[in-house]
Amino acid sequence: MGHFNRMMNNRKGDVFLFILILVFFILTLSVMLIEYFRMESLYQQVEYVLQRGVNSSVEYAMRDDYRRDGYSRMDSALAQEMLYAYFYENMELDSGLNKYAGNQWVYQLEVERIDATDSPPA
Repeated sequence: MGHFNRMMNNRKGDVFLFILILVFFILTLSVMLIEYFRMESLYQQVEYVLQRGVNSSVEYAMRDDYRRDGYSRMDSALAQEMLYAYFYENMELDSGLNKYAGNQWVYQLEVERIDATDSPPA
């Protein structure tokens, strides 16, 4: 604590340099936190929209002729086709699954695999 008091009473300008360094670190930390929460928010938004897309494509691909008889079946190829159509139309992704806001790239969606089963529909 004595060193801090001596530094604050020093007339050579060390305090000004110390304050500049302190402000720099505080601003850097603030920017990092803001960017982290922005990325987290973007992740949650994309996850929500993807879930909606999967649900709507599965619902669209359900085969009604089997529903009458009490069975659940779906056309998995149609569900996959509808999911990619949802990506292009509603999420506004390009053919490489890239999202742009104006001319600025925002993110790229990477789909590792799509597992769809006809019966039971999943």
